[in-house]
Amino acid sequence: MNETDHDRARVLVVEDEESILRSLVRLLRVRNYVALGADSAKAAFDTMESAPPDLAILDMYLEGWVHSRQMDGLEVCRKMKSNPKTAGIPVIMFTAYGDPQHVRAAIDAGAVDFVVKPYSVDALFSKIQKHLGPAWVGSRKKAAQILVVGDDISTRTHTMSILSKAGYLMESAADGRQAMDKILKTGPQVAVIDLKISGSANGVDICRQILQDPTLAGVCPLLMVSPSDKAEPE
Repeated sequence: MNETDHDRARVLVVEDEESILRSLVRLLRVRNYVALGADSAKAAFDTMESAPPDLAILDMYLEGWVHSRQMDGLEVCRKMKSNPKTAGIPVIMFTAYGDPQHVRAAIDAGAVDFVVKPYSVDALFSKIQKHLGPAWVGSRKKAAQILVVGDDISTRTHTMSILSKAGYLMESAADGRQAMDKILKTGPQVAVIDLKISGSANGVDICRQILQDPTLAGVCPLLMVSPSDKAEPE
């Protein structure tokens, strides 16, 4: 699967000091992130509207105006968190002050973390990785893991081949018991389950087990049916 911008984390840097902005954007691009730069609050909101980032690095004492209103980084962060479209974007606040008062102000505004200038490159990227979350490995989105469940080996192999070519990580199980063991052990994002699987549990039974177990809330079960399959009464 060819890497595209969709496969890489988008990081927005909002900084009104040109040299720092250019330096951060360059560092992010060298490490294969999609780096978006904004030198004002207005430019930041325009960028978020057209290309929502996965994470934002925001200068606490940003200078600028939005709709005749002066906005520093704290106010930009508050506005982001009050908007459902941007509330989920983690914000790392960039500040020249690391005292408790400034740190508390950043956290109260909605930032998840802060970086003190002059910054350590390794510390900055460690925080970026931490707050992007486990769906990302470095700058790249982790490939989704899919479990294919079915007792017909040819159907199972064919399904896995198609999904593997699309870039997904694959596992398989031949029956319900094996499927649940693998789901509990590896936690795939998706389980593709043959409706007509034989054994003590059919496809519907396995789906129910997944949906009824609160520890498996991150697993999406999908039933695989053929045109000849007919709905059966429960």
